[in-house]
Amino acid sequence: MIWNIRILACLWLLAGLAGCSSSDNPQETGAASAGWLYPFVKEGKWGYRDAAGVVRLQHTLSVDWCEIIRPEHSQLAPFCRNNLYGYVHADKGIVVPARYLAAGPFREGRAPAQDTSGLWGYLNEQGEWVIRPTYDWAGVFGGGAATVLQNGRYHILLAGGQAILLPYVRVFDFYEGLAIVESAQGYGFVNARGREVVPPRYLGATGFGHARAFLQRPGGGWVLIDTSGKITSEASYEAVYGFTEGRAAVRMRGTWGYIGADAQAVLEFKYEEAYPFENGIALVKERDQFAWIRSEGEYAFDKKQPVPFPFSQGLAVAEEKGLAGYLRPNGGWQIPAQFTNAQPFSEGLAAVEQDGKVGFVDTEGRFIIQPQYESAQPFSEGLAAVRNGGQWGYIDRKGEWVIRPAFGGAFDFQEGLGAVAEGELIGFVNRKGEWVFRPQFRELPLFQCGSAVGHLADGRRLLLTPQGSATPF
Repeated sequence: MIWNIRILACLWLLAGLAGCSSSDNPQETGAASAGWLYPFVKEGKWGYRDAAGVVRLQHTLSVDWCEIIRPEHSQLAPFCRNNLYGYVHADKGIVVPARYLAAGPFREGRAPAQDTSGLWGYLNEQGEWVIRPTYDWAGVFGGGAATVLQNGRYHILLAGGQAILLPYVRVFDFYEGLAIVESAQGYGFVNARGREVVPPRYLGATGFGHARAFLQRPGGGWVLIDTSGKITSEASYEAVYGFTEGRAAVRMRGTWGYIGADAQAVLEFKYEEAYPFENGIALVKERDQFAWIRSEGEYAFDKKQPVPFPFSQGLAVAEEKGLAGYLRPNGGWQIPAQFTNAQPFSEGLAAVEQDGKVGFVDTEGRFIIQPQYESAQPFSEGLAAVRNGGQWGYIDRKGEWVIRPAFGGAFDFQEGLGAVAEGELIGFVNRKGEWVFRPQFRELPLFQCGSAVGHLADGRRLLLTPQGSATPF
């Protein structure tokens, strides 16, 4: 059985906090996402095609993997080759060579990137530094501002390079000119000038989309607010996802449906589970089965599945006759159902189970790493956690051990650190397998925006950084 902690973590983030600089994060989809271009691999080389399968860029790219191109933001998307990142154009191919340790998506004409010194700055679409690498972490621009981290302190960075110091424990990415902030008392919002629009005293928040966001009141219910921080509806929701493509999935009285920015229902409350719309389709659960629907509620295609895996890198896991395969956005099979179990694609590879063992396939369905493991997690930052002999370690894209099996559990690498478990406690190692944080956390800390919150067994909280600092708050 393949257990996917990444998907559960991403869904959890959407239900509460907006993510940071992830081009697979649906929270970034403020506008309609028609026209997306999906990477594909053929004969070992990469190209791009649209949702209907029409090739836009021939398979000529010798790279490890590429991200989706989202024209509503930019014609460029990151690619990876030999653990370095660059940018590919929808028509021109590679336009910025692979020379960065990390690279985020373009928004408002600039993208965060990490140079070989380990510091972050911002590039224009010609690959030139418009803000030199100065920061320990940098987020995407949204509404003329971005969040950056320097010397353990968060700042707002304006397009001209001016930085405004903020007093909060954590600050998340900007969406529509507003960012979630976290203090010891809770979550709120600031605008691009650092002014509090919503004081940080709420249990949770979603990023803004279509001028709306959700806040979780101390009593537990979620309410809808506008960009001034005003509550726009008296309705209280039990659970929510942020707005994407003009609608948000919300739960009331145990049932999920979709509302518009005016808080009116746009799709009937009838689902057991419902997830955000992305590129015109959403995953829902009805009568104990998951299926995809379009914006008016009609089924997108007749394929169903038993697990809540959304589209990832343009493909989705689906089941037919008890076996798993991968669908394209038009509902056709990209990889026919043939595996006992399957995970979503990540970094151009997906873990699949065949004959009781797990290996990794590319988007053509070819085994790049032969089935040989007992279990596996998705690739992240060029490494995948796999289990052999009851112990977990990490492999690279060639299937070679980078960190040999030594742990009771292992999860995705996040911002340079891999989460591993010993007994019921979780710690973090670096890419050499060295301890950065020894096992001490009772829940899996999720690194976002240059930091994570670790919950100790005695109830204390620590603010963690990838550099190894731990500050009580």
